[in-house]
Amino acid sequence: MAQGIGCANRSGAGGAMVEALEEDPELESLDLDEAELDIDAIKRLATVLARHKALTELDLGRNLLKDKGIWAIATALEKNRCLAILGLRSCSVREAGSKRLADALCQNSTLRELSLGHNNRIGNVGAECFAVALEHGAQLRKLDLSSTCMEEPGALRVAAALEHTSVLSSLRLRDNALGDTAASALATAIARRGNPLKELDLCRCGLGPVAAEKFASALMEAECSLSTLDLMGNQIGTKGCAALAAALEKNRVLQELDLSRAGLGEEGAQILGAALVRSRGLRELRVSRNDLGDQGLTHLAGGLERNRSLQVLSVRDNCITDSGTLALSEALKKNKALKELELGSNCVGDAGARGLGLALISNRALKVLNLQENKVGDIGADGIVVGLERNVFLEELDLSRNLVGHNGAARLLGSLQKNRQLSLLALEGNDISEALLESILTVVSSKEGRGEADEEQATACWRSTAATRRLGSSMRIFENILPARGGGGRGEGFPHRHCCHGAAESGGLPRCSR
Repeated sequence: MAQGIGCANRSGAGGAMVEALEEDPELESLDLDEAELDIDAIKRLATVLARHKALTELDLGRNLLKDKGIWAIATALEKNRCLAILGLRSCSVREAGSKRLADALCQNSTLRELSLGHNNRIGNVGAECFAVALEHGAQLRKLDLSSTCMEEPGALRVAAALEHTSVLSSLRLRDNALGDTAASALATAIARRGNPLKELDLCRCGLGPVAAEKFASALMEAECSLSTLDLMGNQIGTKGCAALAAALEKNRVLQELDLSRAGLGEEGAQILGAALVRSRGLRELRVSRNDLGDQGLTHLAGGLERNRSLQVLSVRDNCITDSGTLALSEALKKNKALKELELGSNCVGDAGARGLGLALISNRALKVLNLQENKVGDIGADGIVVGLERNVFLEELDLSRNLVGHNGAARLLGSLQKNRQLSLLALEGNDISEALLESILTVVSSKEGRGEADEEQATACWRSTAATRRLGSSMRIFENILPARGGGGRGEGFPHRHCCHGAAESGGLPRCSR
């Protein structure tokens, strides 16, 4: 029997999927996202769900369940003993539905993940209902209340509930107007001994330096188990940055920190650069859109040169030019830990790209390099190729939306022939001729280990791409195959492991760690 089926974006197919669940007692996963389920279909689904003994994951996102539909699902949850993941994003959940669902959570012992993002009628009343559920036996490990019109009163109630739960490890509250007072209460809660929370998402919650200082204090407590903190889009400034940087020097538990769009500037970068020298626990740092400039990146590079733990650095959209990139390139020659570097949406030109290419000659750690939407031309591409010809570690290179022409693409083609480790090359949005792209296809299709099915897939993708306007501007190489045009991840050049824009940010069922 099928282990999982779905009808995402197939309007009107929901009824057939419900029928499939009825007929397959071994079905484990059902995706009904945007299936246009009416109330009769929802009630029918709830009846099956109540007695089904195999289904562990159900996505009902973007269906207008409203109170009646939520009531039916909640009633089923009280009887169900297998469902572990439930997606209710954008389902018009309101206060009454929140209370009914929260009551059901107190009687359900199997549900571990609940996504309620983008239900803007939940509000403070609904948030309090879920807080009560957490205090009275709900076994949730992950709870998403992003973009639910929660404000300070609701967040304070959730913070109080964190003192009573022994299982909740991930909490998403992004895009709610929480403010510093509520955030401070959350920080106090996670610092308490025994609190299990490991992931906290407070992106765009109207926080300032005070909240950042409170979280810094919490991170210094030995009892704090927080490993991921997302403060993107909160204006914590240099004052908040300084507090968090001091915590990074002592804390060994926090692994991921997002301070993108946080008003850091060059001074904030200098503070973080100094902290990186002494930090031993942080694995991922994201400081995109902070007006760091070349001098700010130079400060970060100074810390990166001596850092031995950071694996991911994102400095996207920071007015960085060749000068800052060259400083970073020098750091990469000595750094042995960084695996992913994102420099997209800056002003890196040929000189900066050549510097990175030279760094690749000696760097044995970097696996992903994103230079999407910069000013790299043929000379810069040639400089990168110099590094690729002597580097057997880089796996993904994004040069989409640059100024690469025929000569640069030809050199990159040559590097593909010599470098067998490079598995993803993004060239979308460059001025590359159709003839050269056909040559790339020939090389890709002839790679050792490719079967007939792979070649057929490559050819089919090639034809679909050739039908688009200006073929050379839309071509990408993905896993040495030419796929149909499509964006992915934060930069649309290729899918990133952690998405802070796009579908993953919208509050649906988790598709990445953020």
